[in-house]
Amino acid sequence: MKVYEFPYRVHRGIFLPLIPITLEERQSTYALVDSGATVSLFEPWVAERLGIDIELGRRRSLEGIGGRILAYEHNVRLRIADIEFPCKIAFSRELRVSLNLLGQENFFDRLIVTFDKQRKIVRLRTRK
Repeated sequence: MKVYEFPYRVHRGIFLPLIPITLEERQSTYALVDSGATVSLFEPWVAERLGIDIELGRRRSLEGIGGRILAYEHNVRLRIADIEFPCKIAFSRELRVSLNLLGQENFFDRLIVTFDKQRKIVRLRTRK
């Protein structure tokens, strides 16, 4: 079992559990580890840089605090540090936050996630 610690990063003046990730071994970005999100939801520019036609994915209607949005799910290889696995990621042109979100499906299924808000650290632990 491996343990990885990531310091919270400041986004718009607030410390958040944003971690560095790489998709498809070529697009690096940051994503918010979001225990309240059911699915991982990313901004459309990420799909465009990966050459993904968003609307060719599995259509999903997602609902949250901001209302309902239309998203399209794709299977993408996700890497965090030296952990790599396939992850279902939904992309939406209607996303109203300027953050990529790592949600429960696939992400939380594979990793044990601990938030240490006082120390401003998110800890990821592999299950095997």
